[in-house]
Amino acid sequence: MLTKSGQFDINRLIKEGFLTASPRAHGGKHYIKNIKGDIIDFSTNVNPLGPSRRVVSTIKKNLNLISAYPEPDSREFKEAASDYLQINEECVVAGNGANELIHLFADAFVKNGDKVVIPIPTFFEYEFACDKNSATISYVDLDNLVLNPDSILGAMNKETKAVFVCNPNNPTGLLANRDHIQKILDLAYNNNTLVMIDECFIEFVDEPERNSFVNAVNEYDNLVVLRTLTKAFGLAGLRAGYCLANRKIAQLLNKVKVPWSVNALAQKAAVVALQDREHLKKTRQLVKKERQYMQNNIAKISKFTPCKSDANFFLIKLDGTDSLLLKEKLLKKRILVRDCSTFTGMGTDYVRISTQKRRENTLLINALKEL
Repeated sequence: MLTKSGQFDINRLIKEGFLTASPRAHGGKHYIKNIKGDIIDFSTNVNPLGPSRRVVSTIKKNLNLISAYPEPDSREFKEAASDYLQINEECVVAGNGANELIHLFADAFVKNGDKVVIPIPTFFEYEFACDKNSATISYVDLDNLVLNPDSILGAMNKETKAVFVCNPNNPTGLLANRDHIQKILDLAYNNNTLVMIDECFIEFVDEPERNSFVNAVNEYDNLVVLRTLTKAFGLAGLRAGYCLANRKIAQLLNKVKVPWSVNALAQKAAVVALQDREHLKKTRQLVKKERQYMQNNIAKISKFTPCKSDANFFLIKLDGTDSLLLKEKLLKKRILVRDCSTFTGMGTDYVRISTQKRRENTLLINALKEL
């Protein structure tokens, strides 16, 4: 029989960062308790058209792969991403959605006490991934929701391990000035600092190729560019993402990544999704048209001010209305919006909504009018 000489304490064994870091709820109905039946979800920024028919057909044809291990290196997926962006396949790292790659990046490079710079408000997972690794985070406030390069440059020094830039940014939806990001890249390179540019929403902006920094990985050895098939390609449930980096970083990340993290169906779907340019074109056209329709109509409603956006979502500034209260009122009408108070650096003055189809968008506009 076991003789106990003391009490087992798991807190003494776990990494300190894993003990203190805390995840937050994202958008989506799965985070809402006691909700039954269908709701119209404006809280997640996914393609309102869903995946293309070609993707759905491919999944159906490959259901037999469920019983087999996926290809461990996601070679076909990487080849498709390489062709899609016209970049060397050796620069591609495939992952279980962009989120896995954010955490992989932090796990690989960020150590206890390392300084990282994060402009806020932005996607919380950069903060969470760095917190787990006990980083020292330097937060830089956006200037009226716009990236201010001078503030970021001022927060950087030779001790900075990494800088995170979401472009276009989530939750603001705004695309940063290319010259501003270039300044950040240049200083980071000279300081031996890593930069992750998150381009998960880049497919929604005007001239995405011109605004992307994918090709810069050939010049900047310190750069990692993040992409996903969750948003514009409608594969949120399958979890397929990838990042681009110089060959040395890509080789390192591919070596330490969890094996088989991209499932077999996700690999097949990702290949076809990246090849279906027509579906992507239709998505962009719909998003641009419906975003304008929503913003024009919401602007006419008292106490709701839609903010400019380059992505498939935008913020609504609330005048005299609490975001948590507005969210609860809309839920009673079976409509879910993203309360922004959980974003670091934001209060209860904003909600974020994604662009849906005309019927759903009109229902939201009418609900805001009633409120």
